[in-house]
Amino acid sequence: MDFRKAVVMSSSDALRQLLIDFFGLPSDIELENITQKAIPAWDSLVSIQLIAELQGRFKVDFDVEQLESLRSYSGIATALSRKCVTDFRSGSKHAP
Repeated sequence: MDFRKAVVMSSSDALRQLLIDFFGLPSDIELENITQKAIPAWDSLVSIQLIAELQGRFKVDFDVEQLESLRSYSGIATALSRKCVTDFRSGSKHAP
């Protein structure tokens, strides 16, 4: 299964809003611009804080191997979908 294609991204989704609020981004930011490279404040310490926020909000735990992929909206969305979080609008967990 291609998880990148399985994730349907909405402009009003909870992941997008979490990242906008967390980093203080403009509300009209394009999803492809939510990356660690594009956001100067997104350093290693902030990454740890973001991971804790994601785990609390979406009720998941990330493996050490997955942490490297949590550097963009797309990477985070894919990691969440692999954890069976498919409804980003509510942050709820659904079985595939």
